[in-house]
Amino acid sequence: MARLDPFLRGMEHYSKVVEVLCNGTPYLAWIWAPVKLMLTPTSLCGENVGSCEWFVQHKETQLWLGDSAKNSLLWLCGKPGAGIHSDGPNRLLRSIISQVLQKHQDLAIYVHDVYFTSHPMPTKKALLSLLPELLQGLGSVRLVIDGVDEWSSRDQKELLKDLAELVSPVHSTHNCKIMIASRETMEISRSLRKKEKSVTKVSLSNANESFAVTRAIANFIDSKLSDLPDHFDELDPDASILAHVKETLRKKSHGMFLWVNLVLKSLDTVYSPEELRTIVDDLPSDLENLYDQIFTRLCSAPGARNYGGVPGVMSWICFAQRPLHKSELLHGLSIFPYNSSSQVQSIPVASILDHCKPLIEELPDSTIVPVHFSVKEYFLKAQTPQIVPAIKAALDISSACAIIITRSLNLLRFKSNSLEYLTQVASGNYRLLPYAIEFWIEHCSQYASGRDSLDIETYLINNDQTLFSQLSQKYENAIVHLLAQHEVEGISSALLRAFQESYASNAFFCRFPHCDRLSLGFPAAQLRCEHEVVHIQRVYCQTASCQYSRIGFAKKSALKAHTRKHHGQSSIQLMPAKVR
Repeated sequence: MARLDPFLRGMEHYSKVVEVLCNGTPYLAWIWAPVKLMLTPTSLCGENVGSCEWFVQHKETQLWLGDSAKNSLLWLCGKPGAGIHSDGPNRLLRSIISQVLQKHQDLAIYVHDVYFTSHPMPTKKALLSLLPELLQGLGSVRLVIDGVDEWSSRDQKELLKDLAELVSPVHSTHNCKIMIASRETMEISRSLRKKEKSVTKVSLSNANESFAVTRAIANFIDSKLSDLPDHFDELDPDASILAHVKETLRKKSHGMFLWVNLVLKSLDTVYSPEELRTIVDDLPSDLENLYDQIFTRLCSAPGARNYGGVPGVMSWICFAQRPLHKSELLHGLSIFPYNSSSQVQSIPVASILDHCKPLIEELPDSTIVPVHFSVKEYFLKAQTPQIVPAIKAALDISSACAIIITRSLNLLRFKSNSLEYLTQVASGNYRLLPYAIEFWIEHCSQYASGRDSLDIETYLINNDQTLFSQLSQKYENAIVHLLAQHEVEGISSALLRAFQESYASNAFFCRFPHCDRLSLGFPAAQLRCEHEVVHIQRVYCQTASCQYSRIGFAKKSALKAHTRKHHGQSSIQLMPAKVR
């Protein structure tokens, strides 16, 4: 949203314009919106003054700002990172209503009396009915929606359809215009192409706009370089290197504010003139390769390795079901899925997250998020070896959720207001519990749905160390130990003999799921190993185009049945019904 900050600053001169942004603030429970955003453009603009004034003066923008019927729907499109920041909402209609009511609080009574009583639940139908009524009462309104392309294709299509209904007709008594800022995705292009007569498009890739963006980038670079650490004055006393850095950044940025911001943040740890010049000259000019370079450098630095390293931290941030509060994230990092200890590990200090900068940022509500949605896309799609695969991240997080839920069952032993209970909660060792209870099943489902991409049986037998397999292993180890003992201190001889007789024939269980011998067991480890070989040896379909030529079957009979059903010869004759 910060890409539009200077533009919003310019809109202050239009007294009839209502700034309504896509991020909302809580006002009424009925229209709850998740992300707090101050309405004043100065709070948004920060140090980025001078970067987008050209757009305020653009002729299409001036028509959009005016009260005529022209340019009722304005589309500002560009490449990822061409904005300074974006933060897509997930409850847009509620957020807009929330912003309207904050600016015009007298309308809250109307909302409560008319809509809240008749619509206890804020359904989409109710919101779409309410919002036009509120906008009509405001006269001249401008809605600015940023980051539409960050939503799913389905949500993009639905959103654009809803927004089109909010645009005021030509002869309407009120004047509502909308600006959409986004990348040029297929779904957005297709949806807006249907409304071609009513949509005005401003593309940052056009020659005139590209020149304006280049100048804005130069202003942005000047502003950011003025905030570099003090030791840069010693590295470059005559400012010659700094001039070279400015020119190189301007040429390589290709209009991406995000690229410039990431590069400058990565220069904080440079301590020699030669290193500064080399780093800038060797920088890749696209985001993906820049992410590769930054991530590789972050992984090579010591400090966070005891808690999964930078890859582990980033997997929590990118694969969590919602943005995690800083305390939740730190608690999650302290839970080691592959550690069978029932003791809570020490929670790392917050500075451990600094190892992941500049790829992450802390929001005002203390949640930790990727600095840009393209960072999450990179971790979802990139093939860099250090990146935690999505399926492993799902396993790690679901295991951590299972561990914290299991540990938290101990809290039920205490009375709610007892000192013991309050001490346990205050320790911070259960900070992740609400998240775990809400989302553990989603992470388990993600892991289960991705099992076809792995040799799951081999993975389970060699690598699975979830809570349940740990419990099974410890239990089996105890059985084997007791079977080998003649006496055990604290256990009577009679009880020990009875136990040994009970487990003499089935102490060793098959470790493959869904096996008949999973709970029946074997009398010796050697017999179990001989049995488990059957699970590993597979037979495969000989038809190359068939998926079972890769997956295979555990039994020849299953392969034969598959071949008869799916690859049988047409010459096979069915037995006549009358033949017995």
